Amino acid sequence: MKQRRHPWQTEIDQATTICAPLGCVVAVSSHDYEIATVKGDGVQLVIYPHTVKSTRNQHARVRDNGSKDKAGAKRVMSALNNGEGLPQPDADRVRFSCTFSWKNMSWGDLAVPRHDRGSEA
Repeated sequence: MKQRRHPWQTEIDQATTICAPLGCVVAVSSHDYEIATVKGDGVQLVIYPHTVKSTRNQHARVRDNGSKDKAGAKRVMSALNNGEGLPQPDADRVRFSCTFSWKNMSWGDLAVPRHDRGSEA
């Protein structure tokens, strides 16, 4: 019998690909109100389903869940929102949609720190 696919499997797979190079592990959550958890050294995030009230569209959001390393958490959240490490078409789809956004997100939150830009700086 074929195993049923998780309704958010695409987002789980994307998060796993994005977070692994940053030293984080993504685990599917057993709670209905969470999609997955992201844990790394001092980083603890939750990926959860969010419904836009006016349109009823759903997307995955991310939030800090008590990370001790706030800068590291913001770095992982920014990487998720930008689709870092995904093939370009998938990264564009993540970046230009609401996938992995967070409440009260600002453009300043997405800025890549100068030391992370490599030779561009």
